[in-house]
Order: sequence, then structure tokens, then C-alpha cells
Amino acid sequence: MSRVCAVLACACLMLLCAFGCAPETLAPVAPEESLSIRPSDEGVADFLALLGDAAPASYENDTCYDITPDFVRDNSDCRIFKFSVSCASFALYDGKAYALGESLGGSGADSFALADMDGDGAYELYFAFSWGSGMHRSMAGCFDPAARAVTVFDAAFYGEDCMLTLSTDGGLAVRRAEFTSRESFVSYDIAAGETLGTLVYEDNAVQFREAAQNPA
Repeated sequence: MSRVCAVLACACLMLLCAFGCAPETLAPVAPEESLSIRPSDEGVADFLALLGDAAPASYENDTCYDITPDFVRDNSDCRIFKFSVSCASFALYDGKAYALGESLGGSGADSFALADMDGDGAYELYFAFSWGSGMHRSMAGCFDPAARAVTVFDAAFYGEDCMLTLSTDGGLAVRRAEFTSRESFVSYDIAAGETLGTLVYEDNAVQFREAAQNPA
């Protein structure tokens, strides 16, 4: 009898460990309607030394700044750096730099959000950026620290800007955006407009779902 009890106790302990150790999905952290970005030179010298030859081609007065929003700084180990003229934008994580989309012909990464779409208990960094030689377009992407990889979603919004906000269901929305003030490409205020779609986790990947495809 004691042996049976021991086996049952061991099985219960294993179940408790399995369920107790499962990561808890983190709630998204993102702007609700607007975002203000202000530049800082904190950590820039070290970042430039790390970037080395990966720095953008020389532009006159192209200065690098830390533009990490407070909510990103407070909830993740990612830091965001952006150049003031070329608009080249990077995430700094664990001593390595990752390019956040394209910038040629646009303003680079302008909007940011944190979400745990894959439910692994750690935040991914989501961003919206604009670029386009001859045709301005905005797109959204994701830097996944666990995979050390940047993904850009297929959807492109031509002739307009977009930003990321919390969605009505507690996820992330991609919305049209307007710069309500812009002193420079690294110092600006941006406000959200119409919802273009949402970011969802389907088929083991984060995907963009157009607003018309969202369930009523």
C-alpha cells in the first residue's frame, strides 16, 4: 500500500510541477491612442561601437539616438536606437543589434509595442515603420528576443503611416496614424486613427489579419 501511495504522490508532484512551471502569457503593453518619442544620447557611444560597419551609409549630420519609450524600457531588455537623418532603426538586445525594417525613402521605425503572442512568458518587440523609394509605405514587424530574429509582416499600407496600439480585445491593433507634431525623425508625437487590422497568433506564427477579416 505504501508503495502505491508513493507512486501516486510522485505522479501528483510531476503534474503540479508541469502545470506550475508553465509560463504565464504576459499582457500586451502598448499605447492606447498616442505615442510621444523623445531622443536621448544615453548609451549611444557604446551602441555605435557595437554597430561598427553595420552603421548606415554616411549622411551629413546623421546622429544616432536612443528613442526607447518608457514602457519598453520598463518591461523588456530591448533598447531602440535610431539615426536622425537616414532613419535607420535598430533594436539592441543582449549585446547585439537587429535592424527594425527598412528606412530608405521613409522615416524608419516610429511606433512600438510589447506583446507575448506566442505565450512563452516573454515579450516580443513589435514595431511599425515606413519606407519606400518613390512610393511611401508603412508596415509592421516583430523582433523576437527568444529567436533572435526580426519578422516583417506582408501587409503594406501605401501613402500613409501606421502605428501599434492596444486593440479592443486586449491584443495589438495596427492603425492609421498621424504625426501631430514632428520636430525631427527622432522627436515626435503620433496619434492613432482607423484600425487597419490586428496581430494574431495562428498556425504557430504571428500574422496580420485585416480589419474586414476580424470576427464581429
